[in-house]
Amino acid sequence: METYNFTVHCICGAVNSYILAYPRWPLVTVGAAQGNPPDNFLQACDLNLCRDDKNENGRHYLSSHMLYFAYDGEQNDWVTGAGIPPERYASIYQRRNFPPENNREIKRQRLFYLPISQFKKLVAQSTPLLLKGESMLCKPVDIQFFQPFEEDPIPLQKIAGIGIWEVNSSRPIYYNAHPHTAIRHPLLGKLPFGWYMDMLNCAGITPKQLQDFANTKTHIIE
Repeated sequence: METYNFTVHCICGAVNSYILAYPRWPLVTVGAAQGNPPDNFLQACDLNLCRDDKNENGRHYLSSHMLYFAYDGEQNDWVTGAGIPPERYASIYQRRNFPPENNREIKRQRLFYLPISQFKKLVAQSTPLLLKGESMLCKPVDIQFFQPFEEDPIPLQKIAGIGIWEVNSSRPIYYNAHPHTAIRHPLLGKLPFGWYMDMLNCAGITPKQLQDFANTKTHIIE
């Protein structure tokens, strides 16, 4: 698939829609911006997410290059993986210079994806409540519905959603000095992540449907 729509639920509470489109932009990085980068080196990301407060170690949990999306010509599909894009993807985009990735495994342990089959189970739990006009799921969705990122890039056709950094009440992320323990998803209820991405094509829902659930803005990544 050459085009994907996805919606990002940010730690700040904003909800925005984006488009991945091949061949216009075959590579997209996701993370926290670092300000204005020099011309020959990418420090800011294509998709900038709000950064969490510094933790007790004086560091942010969200990396400047947390994950990437790349179009894989052999699979004829977009894929996603942890950290900075590997050379086989970075090399097709000559405008960019990426440093070596030294923390890919650490980042991978903080990234989770929701398989299509598990998404359908969660929708089955949530939709009857919505149809009755009742509240959405009050309890956070069990992390067991999600799978950790794999060592190899994952085709987006397998993914209904991506969670960044699992959190709970005993290990919150802080944003603007307030603890953050869940993303409030308009369809699924509470999701135990600092940031969450809906991969709409595979999830069986459209941007229009999510726009009916939440006030979103659509952007073309450039």
